[in-house]
Amino acid sequence: MKFFRYEFNAMGTPCDIQLFAKTAARAKQVAELAIADVRRLEMRYSRYRGDSFLSKINRVAATGGSISVDPETAGLLNYAATCHQQSDGLFDITSGILRRVWRFDLNGLPDDENIQALLAKIGWHKLRWNPPVLEFLIPGM
Repeated sequence: MKFFRYEFNAMGTPCDIQLFAKTAARAKQVAELAIADVRRLEMRYSRYRGDSFLSKINRVAATGGSISVDPETAGLLNYAATCHQQSDGLFDITSGILRRVWRFDLNGLPDDENIQALLAKIGWHKLRWNPPVLEFLIPGM
């Protein structure tokens, strides 16, 4: 067995696959499969892509309403619900809206007034998750 390493970029960050394989051809084959799946996930769930399914969900969240999701996304939402419950609400996927004011490329903290305005739009309890339908109970999430 030999060590192989493949570097690539995805989801806005450098990525690195390290593996052991008997041949370079087999290592390349396995690495390409893994990279292809990462690319698939990026196409489907990137918040930076307007054509991603996540962006479609976010557009529904912005206006309120509901959307039906596929089994893979349903599994992710079930996991998010479990994490929310087990963390007593500390893990909450609805908090992503805070990126509007909480920017790590700026020095300093966001204005408290801006944070408070967004907090009104955050909360797993402001969703209705009845698989496969995700419903946003208030607009602007």
